[in-house]
Amino acid sequence: MNYWFKGISRRWKDYRLVMIVTFIAAVFMSGMLLLQNIMNAYIMEQNYQYYGDWIVAARDEPLEHPYLSEHGRLAVAGNEIRDAGGETLASPVLLGSLDEALAQFGRITLYEGHLPENRNEIVADRRSLEMLGLSYDLGQEIVLTVVDRKADAKEGILEMTEQVRYTLCGVVKGFASVWASRQPDYVYPNLLVSEEELSARYQTEQEVYYSRLDPRYKKLDVSEFLKGFSGTNVLYNSYTYGRELWGDPKLMKRVTGVMMLISAAAIVCLLVSYTDTRKKSYYRFRCLGMSKRKLTLLIAAECLFATVPAVLAGVAFSYLAALLACRIAAAKIGGQMFFDFEFTTLFTQLAVLLITVLVSTLFVILRMSGRKIAAGTGEYGEKQLKILSKRSEKEKAPVRHFPERLEAVHPAARIAFILMTVLASGFMAAAFWPVTKALDFHIPEYRNTSDFYIGVNDAVVFGQYVDSPARMEIQAPNPFLGFSEEEITELRETAGIRSLSAETADRGHQILWEGMENSPILDAHYAAPFFYEPGADPEKIMERVRSTDPRIKMGGFTVFDYTDTERLRLITEKIFDTKLTPEELERWEKGDLLLVIVNCDTRDPETGEEMILTEDTLKSGDTVEIRTLRQEGVCRREVLVIENRMTASERMEVGKKYSKYRLVQLGYVVMASERFFGTMEQLEGKERRYNGIEVWFSDLASYEATDKVIAEAAAAHDAYYSSEAEAKQRILDQEIIEAFGVYGVLFAMTYLIYLILARYYLGVRLARGRTGYRRFRQLGLTKSGLRKMIFRSECKNCLWVFPGAVPGAVAVWLMNVYQFAAEKQAAEASGSGWGFFSTILNRDSENVRLLGLENIFFYSGFRYMFAMLSVLFLTLLCMTYFSARREAERSWNE
Repeated sequence: MNYWFKGISRRWKDYRLVMIVTFIAAVFMSGMLLLQNIMNAYIMEQNYQYYGDWIVAARDEPLEHPYLSEHGRLAVAGNEIRDAGGETLASPVLLGSLDEALAQFGRITLYEGHLPENRNEIVADRRSLEMLGLSYDLGQEIVLTVVDRKADAKEGILEMTEQVRYTLCGVVKGFASVWASRQPDYVYPNLLVSEEELSARYQTEQEVYYSRLDPRYKKLDVSEFLKGFSGTNVLYNSYTYGRELWGDPKLMKRVTGVMMLISAAAIVCLLVSYTDTRKKSYYRFRCLGMSKRKLTLLIAAECLFATVPAVLAGVAFSYLAALLACRIAAAKIGGQMFFDFEFTTLFTQLAVLLITVLVSTLFVILRMSGRKIAAGTGEYGEKQLKILSKRSEKEKAPVRHFPERLEAVHPAARIAFILMTVLASGFMAAAFWPVTKALDFHIPEYRNTSDFYIGVNDAVVFGQYVDSPARMEIQAPNPFLGFSEEEITELRETAGIRSLSAETADRGHQILWEGMENSPILDAHYAAPFFYEPGADPEKIMERVRSTDPRIKMGGFTVFDYTDTERLRLITEKIFDTKLTPEELERWEKGDLLLVIVNCDTRDPETGEEMILTEDTLKSGDTVEIRTLRQEGVCRREVLVIENRMTASERMEVGKKYSKYRLVQLGYVVMASERFFGTMEQLEGKERRYNGIEVWFSDLASYEATDKVIAEAAAAHDAYYSSEAEAKQRILDQEIIEAFGVYGVLFAMTYLIYLILARYYLGVRLARGRTGYRRFRQLGLTKSGLRKMIFRSECKNCLWVFPGAVPGAVAVWLMNVYQFAAEKQAAEASGSGWGFFSTILNRDSENVRLLGLENIFFYSGFRYMFAMLSVLFLTLLCMTYFSARREAERSWNE
């Protein structure tokens, strides 16, 4: 052992590399088990924040089960809620109450204020305030028109309305929209009053008891637990308990097994490669009289010294990193600390790692025993000589075939590296898939969706219904109603706003032309709603449509887009491959020429299949009339017509590519210049206003300083507004952060450990051929020729990256199939219908395999995966090139 102690300092460089890779492998293996447990706990805690800590719910009375520890009550009134003017809301707003227990374990949180304590107090979510056109200010008076319907034997259903006044005491996070289940029997309130107020004033339509799982049974098998409620109308909280990492726990266990196999293979390969370089030294020790037992102890000491401390340090590091990550995550989501230390998990990790080290050490000792150590003299053995003699008969070019002879002499190392490349590349491809989905789908969705939107509409009268004397009023954007330039500037200076986009939307003006009553596109658009009426006769409907005043058909079907020359050129040249002449551009800028984009796609009213029509009543060079908002004035302009013959799916792809320049997907889009809008201002006698405002928040945004100010500005203009901040936060937390924080880490760790192993493997291969390289130099081979020979032979190893990723593609497909199968099972367990839309079939489908393949095709980001593999290939190529240069320099100088 004295030889070992004395040789540690001289061989510290070799030890250091083995220790580093073993440390990374130990962190990898230990971290995988920890990551699986921690991320499941993190996702569960995150689910609690959004969807509540309840597991099942039932109507009328609480569920009785030994695993359930607490119950909370939610009551919903059946009264219709209207706005202060007595108008029916565009989408229903429900009123209800909840008790203190449900408020606690249902994670009902408020932006500000408190839950109702008195009968005159009310709490609202942001959606209901937006629907009622109110600001977010606490203390304001809310006037609700409550409809009470009662059955009368003589007069049927009697409808009585009552105006009720409340004081807003709090703004709650929108749990009603988040909890919305696929079971239509369960509804959720947007407005909350006290339990006393609800029971005294309103008719309770639904009373639901939510049950919380006893903390002692948090790890139960949910599917087995739900079997006890089969045949009952029980609502299962699948949003919380049905969402797990990788979609299926069994798949995650398989992934963990693959990762542990890669790490174990890395430790074995390192020890084998290290001891191979020590064969000569072991042989000399035997020649100097060292016994076989002492040599075995020496080899074991070297292997254990290089691995055991690194294993212990790796496990300790993984636990410290996990503890720190949990603290940061818990502080971020405002939940409790969810790091759960389990001694059995630690014991399992240490046992697996130490057994791997011991088995690897035993394998190395067996390889170094007896006559195999004699191979370390530098001479070829009898078996290797036979291989070389057979190859020498076929190969006459020593420089070309020398590297291949090295591979033939050491076939096991070559096979091991290829297997490692296949496993690592496949797992990297599989782990990278959620990241590509986030890059390709969720990040654009997050960025392109504004945090807050304000819209101003005006009632524009176009005519009357086909079979009714009633006037038809369409709520359309009025370009002369909304925010002034000064008000937009003031909004931009609001704290917490990163960017603000203001536009003048105009769907109030119309274009009319000769022969438009025969337009097939107008007919299809105007007749479509009637085709879905039960028992409707399509022939009679079309007869009515063709006899209708064409100005009624154009109602809400014309979109004026006032834009600049740059955007006009992008849309015409890049999207429609149409280049306008300089004369046409000049006339367009002056406002003497209009560009009309006709969207020709529609759906067959009977079959629902996509159809592409042709606009044969309006052509380039025709003159159209532009009607003012109230059809009191008119101007005429010549038009250029471009037919947009893309289908809806094709437009979606184009929209992704040119997301900055949104394309309107309805009817006739009239692209006009700013100077033409000046003409419209003169005809209307009004000044331009901004009626569409999109706001993106910065990191400094807050509910009080940002959201409330914008909502007050919208309410002052009697504008409708909506906040997407909550939905965007869910996308960020549940899709983007999860993708990069979990799968990105797995990919990066695999990438790092593979590169270290590849570099070590390359060094061992070059060391084996070093004697031959010197011989070639002595025989007259130039330095550049030696470098080319080494580089050419080692490049073959890099090419295995691309076919090696095939297992990753298979894993991606299996992961999608498991995901859809799990969602189908959860949907069936909740008693709801199941189906996802299939783009290929153009309808809902329950074919799990087809939907899984479609999900891969549309959202797996093959270009990102190919780029990732290409980067890995180029990295290996660069590593090989510089190693070949260094080895050629070394062989040349020695």
